[in-house]
Amino acid sequence: MYSASHFALISAYQDIKTRLAGLERENADIKRKLKIYEIKFPMIGEFGDDRNSYCSFEPKDTVLLQSENGSLQQRVNMLTLELQKSKEREEQLEDVIQAYEKIHMEKS
Repeated sequence: MYSASHFALISAYQDIKTRLAGLERENADIKRKLKIYEIKFPMIGEFGDDRNSYCSFEPKDTVLLQSENGSLQQRVNMLTLELQKSKEREEQLEDVIQAYEKIHMEKS
């Protein structure tokens, strides 16, 4: 007779084996898709002269990507400006705190 732990180990082993097979299939699918993308969108060159033409996209895709890039750049600029203003406010608050501390020390 086998103990319950023996059956639990067998069950766990079968589960691991099944999951491993599934992951291997998924890995093979991902590798196949990667090869397809590498064929479909070949790189023109690393750090080539034309830095905006890395892949052979359709013109409308290029326009869409440029538009998205522009909007993302605007967002980065806005966030940078916001960060700069926050730092300035923080410095002002530090000055106010130091002034209050100085006043408090003089009163003591």
